[in-house]
Amino acid sequence: MKSSQPPPRSPPATTTAGTTPGCPAKRLEVEARASHPVSARDGLLRASTYYRAVEFFLQGDPHDPRIDHAYRRGVACFRDAIAHLPGITRVEIPYEDAVLHGYFCRAAGEGPKPTLVMHNGFDGGVEELHFFGAVGGQERGYHVLTFDGPGQPAAIRRNGLTLRPDGENVVGPVLDFLTQHPGVDHARIALLGVSLAMGVTKAACCQKDRRTDPAGLIVGAAVQRRGR
Repeated sequence: MKSSQPPPRSPPATTTAGTTPGCPAKRLEVEARASHPVSARDGLLRASTYYRAVEFFLQGDPHDPRIDHAYRRGVACFRDAIAHLPGITRVEIPYEDAVLHGYFCRAAGEGPKPTLVMHNGFDGGVEELHFFGAVGGQERGYHVLTFDGPGQPAAIRRNGLTLRPDGENVVGPVLDFLTQHPGVDHARIALLGVSLAMGVTKAACCQKDRRTDPAGLIVGAAVQRRGR
């Protein structure tokens, strides 16, 4: 008698990346680290996205040790790559008894600049925002602050911070941090949420207290991923 249960699904071939030397993400990382500095930078950015894909597609088993390995290798590749890009620095944003991890992309030139705050979706990491518009904003004269909020990769893996519904209490500390940063034009701060984070941005922009609206001109922008 045949079983009515479908056979167990094998993980995509890319999910072994980083655990064996010949797999794509690991191979890209090794090749990049042996390359010319420019090629190394670009190759490490590419490797970071491969590791991110590995982590994403392994989430069916949250106890799979390859998830944490892929996450850490992806972040390491990304951070080593941005060390060769101008004006991008890691930041730690004070948040309750912990910190939120992120990046600040400083636009070229002197004087106060408009600033974009970017927040990713439920299953998105802060490093992805580099490709979703952070570096594009920087190139166009905006400072850009990106961060992982509670429930997102850096926050939950490094500090055990879980997702929460009151977005204003996440965005508030981020804006407090930002308005202390030199070169930020307090009257021109925009908040952009990707996917699930558009709910966070809406909650934050509906609040009119000092923390979520320090200049009275916070702009809420939401992006919904399509075709998923």
